[in-house]
Amino acid sequence: MMKLVRKDERYELYDMSFEGFTVSKTVLHPKQETRGHSHVHPEFYVFLDDGVLELSGQDNMVKQGDIIVIEPNQFHRVRNPSTHDMVFVCLWKGKRQ
Repeated sequence: MMKLVRKDERYELYDMSFEGFTVSKTVLHPKQETRGHSHVHPEFYVFLDDGVLELSGQDNMVKQGDIIVIEPNQFHRVRNPSTHDMVFVCLWKGKRQ
C-alpha cells in the first residue's frame, strides 16, 4: 500500500517499497514543478498525464502513457503547465533517502 511521504503546495508524494525497489506516485498540482535532482541509480518515469520533463537542462514534452528512462546522475525536473493535477509514477532500485 502506498503511503503519503510528502505534501505541500506543489505536490503530493506517495511511496511503496518492495523487494529492494521503490514505486513512487507524484500528484503535481497545476502550474507547479518538482525541485529537480539527480540520482546515482537509473529511474523509470511513467506519465499518466501530459507535461514537461526537463532532462539535463533541456525541456521535453511528455504525453500520457510515455515511459522515460532517467540515466544515473542525469538532472531531471517535472513541470505541470496545465490547469489540472498531473500524475506520474517513478520506479527505482533502493529506498528514498
